[in-house]
Amino acid sequence: MASGQSLRFGENKLIKPLCGRPLIEYIIEKISSFSEVPAVVVTRWPAIPPIAERYGIPVILHEYPLVNDTIRLGTEYFMQYKKPPLGIMYCVADQPLIRLSTLRELFEKFAGHPDSILRLGGPGKDGKERFSNPVIFPQSVYDELCTLPQGKTGKFVIQKHSEIVETLRTGDYAEFLDADTEQEFAEIEQNCRLQQY
Repeated sequence: MASGQSLRFGENKLIKPLCGRPLIEYIIEKISSFSEVPAVVVTRWPAIPPIAERYGIPVILHEYPLVNDTIRLGTEYFMQYKKPPLGIMYCVADQPLIRLSTLRELFEKFAGHPDSILRLGGPGKDGKERFSNPVIFPQSVYDELCTLPQGKTGKFVIQKHSEIVETLRTGDYAEFLDADTEQEFAEIEQNCRLQQY
C-alpha cells in the first residue's frame, strides 16, 4: 500500500532517499524475492510505478483519497483471479526495516493457519507489546475489506474478528518503525546504517 498523502511528513516520503535508495524500494525489493507469490502496488503517486516495474511488480495507479480505497483496490485485484489466493498480505510502503526472514515466517505460519488473520507483534522501543503490519487476511474477510467504512483500515476487521487473530512475534522493534515524521525517518535511517535490512 503506497497511497498515503504524507501530511505529517511534509513531502512524498515514499521516494525520499534512505541509505541511497527510495524508501519504498525496500519493501518492493523484499516482496519481489517471493517470485511464486503474486503482488501488486497500489498507489496514487506517479513516481512509484517505475520503481515497482523494475522489480516486475504491477501497479494500480489511482486518484482515490482514503486508505479504505487503497485496501479495496488491492483486494479486488486478487479477487479477480480465477483462483483467488487463500490469503492476502497487506504491507505499508513506509516500513522499510521489515526483514525478509520475517516476511518468510509470516507466509509459512499463515500456510499452516489459512483461516486466521495473521499480524506481526512484539516489544516496541518502550518495551510494551505492540502490533503492526504486515497483516495477512484470509479469504473469509475479503468482502469486508472491500467495503470498509470511509477512512477505516484493516484494523477495523481485526477488531471485529479477534477470535481468529494470530500473531507472529519479532524481537526487533526496528521492524515496526514507519516513517510518519522526519524524526521517525531519521531513526529508521540510523537503524538502516547500523544493520542490514
